[in-house]
Amino acid sequence: MSLTHPNNPEDPIRPSENLSVLFTHPNQDSLSQPISNHKIILNPFAIWNVLALIEQSPEEQQLSLLGDLLSYIKTFPINSLTLVSKTQRTQANNTSHTVIDRLLQLALQLFDSNQQVSNKIVELLITLYQYNVLERSHLNILYSHLSERFYSQKLNSDILLFSIQLLQKTISQQIPRQDEPSTFFYFTGPGSSLTADTQQPLNWANNNGLALSIWFYIENNETTRNSYKLVTLHSEGYGGVEVFFKGTELHYRTLHRTYTEPSANERSALIGNFQAGKWYYLGLEHENAKGVGKPCLKIVINNEYKKPVEVDFLNIESNSPITKLTLGENFIGRISSFALFKQSIGQNKYLSCEIE
Repeated sequence: MSLTHPNNPEDPIRPSENLSVLFTHPNQDSLSQPISNHKIILNPFAIWNVLALIEQSPEEQQLSLLGDLLSYIKTFPINSLTLVSKTQRTQANNTSHTVIDRLLQLALQLFDSNQQVSNKIVELLITLYQYNVLERSHLNILYSHLSERFYSQKLNSDILLFSIQLLQKTISQQIPRQDEPSTFFYFTGPGSSLTADTQQPLNWANNNGLALSIWFYIENNETTRNSYKLVTLHSEGYGGVEVFFKGTELHYRTLHRTYTEPSANERSALIGNFQAGKWYYLGLEHENAKGVGKPCLKIVINNEYKKPVEVDFLNIESNSPITKLTLGENFIGRISSFALFKQSIGQNKYLSCEIE
């Protein structure tokens, strides 16, 4: 058996490589190495070669490869989206063919000869359907297979029950989720970020503080996320703010005139503890001192108002240029939306700056 990398046909895939080809970018460099170590899929189109390898392997290796693939998808759900949305192929009849299409075909074809592998493929399909839509082409594959069995007199109660259970399990994953964003940016760790073009005019509009909101989702269960920065907003020569992680804790710090990386002994305000595997809405309002009062940070997490905390004075002026606006630096997860408000969001009594 000789399989090849999709981006380099001269380079055969050796069975001993297993799934490593999925996690190595075709133009691998030192920056993407830490990302590949997390098993985030960087070369999704290689799944077609992996599926070909699975088809031609003995049962024990088939189950091993499918089990590993299932493990990586469950660990990083974004792999489910990548494997389906980034790997479509065009067939001879100009119709689109996806990884789900092929897995459905394999599950049905192997039902008679190897039900253990067929059931493992169904388990993989169920996981993929948690983040992908059941489409007409998938139903057509099922209908065509049953039709062929009917006309060849190979249709029996076992395959009918298997098909019904397959539909039942996949359809159950299609329930709309109203409590989480449906679109988002995905961040893959070291070197990953979304940075605003500060060459274009971008200025502070409020010299009394700032207000911002963000939807985010932490992908992994690592206990230390010390390099994760959710939001960095800075004006060189003036100041700024940063929302960043210390372990599982999310912190807020006021930046000085020149930006410096977070340090262990630096003063910061604790926002809260955030776990992996769920969406969070975070609203923050930094209010500078008025009169003899102290600057404070008002916090909203998932519509729950937290106790305001004392923070340092934010040294900004109206129309001072924003020189750094970055989201998700070194972050592994998703950010759906970010808003920076021109003025305070409101005067709700739960957000009053009464710091004990």
